[in-house]
Amino acid sequence: MLGVYNNFPQNIHNAAAYVTSASSQRVQQTLLETFIKLNNQTLKPDGICIPPTPDCKLIIEFGVAQGNSFTFLDSQEKDGLLKAAKREPLKILDILCVVRYYKIRNEKTTPLKFDYYILRFKFNSNTLEMYVFHERGPMHVTPKDIPRFLADKINENSRRKILKITSL
Repeated sequence: MLGVYNNFPQNIHNAAAYVTSASSQRVQQTLLETFIKLNNQTLKPDGICIPPTPDCKLIIEFGVAQGNSFTFLDSQEKDGLLKAAKREPLKILDILCVVRYYKIRNEKTTPLKFDYYILRFKFNSNTLEMYVFHERGPMHVTPKDIPRFLADKINENSRRKILKITSL
């Protein structure tokens, strides 16, 4: 089933709850647009995590679940998900989040170990729940950093603040 990972882990590393001021469909659309905007964008670790090295950059990639695997989230995948959500609103959306770290020295970038997370979003009428599972990696970005970071980015990508964290 599109958007649902069949092997989502039972033991999660963090959970967060949000109150939404928009419809589930609008939240889903903004969430997907934010992921696409962040995909392969180079970010500074400031505000996201403690950098693994002083001169460091990170790149985040998102993939959407399709049964037992994940597909890179691009505009075509987003359109397919939104079309499916119009027919029947999504209750669950599972996302693979890969945080790639690079050390920068003398204009040369060296890859470091990456973090792999599986995120589950559960949509309700005026709430959103997010579950974070750290699959593997050095955990420079902690499972508690992700919900806050994503809420900030989703709110930045919206005309008005649509998510408010109620618990971490």
